Amino acid sequence: MSQESAYIQEAVRKLLTLSSSLRDAYEYYQDLTYIVTVSHDEKPLESILNPTKSDKQYTKLPESIKKARKTLKKHKEEITNSFKYNFSNGPLEGINNKIKVIIRTVIIIFTTSD
Repeated sequence: MSQESAYIQEAVRKLLTLSSSLRDAYEYYQDLTYIVTVSHDEKPLESILNPTKSDKQYTKLPESIKKARKTLKKHKEEITNSFKYNFSNGPLEGINNKIKVIIRTVIIIFTTSD
């Protein structure tokens, strides 16, 4: 671990001791990130999106995180499908972006050629 990384980790640790709300939000985010990027497991995803009273760390979240959780609940099926199927719409988005750039360039050429 680099010295810069150690300083960042120490700063985060100190900040998290200052606010329980910030700590809860950070832990929720870290757990969610791990589930989506590493474990790809549906059971932990279900418990993080629909916490029970025994899941105290997920019941006292800031409103902004609760709003994000509500959005994630709406798209739970798509999220779990991304665990099962290794597809990405990245290439298609890249093509769409190139088309938009071409259209903008053509519009600029025709509007400035007068």
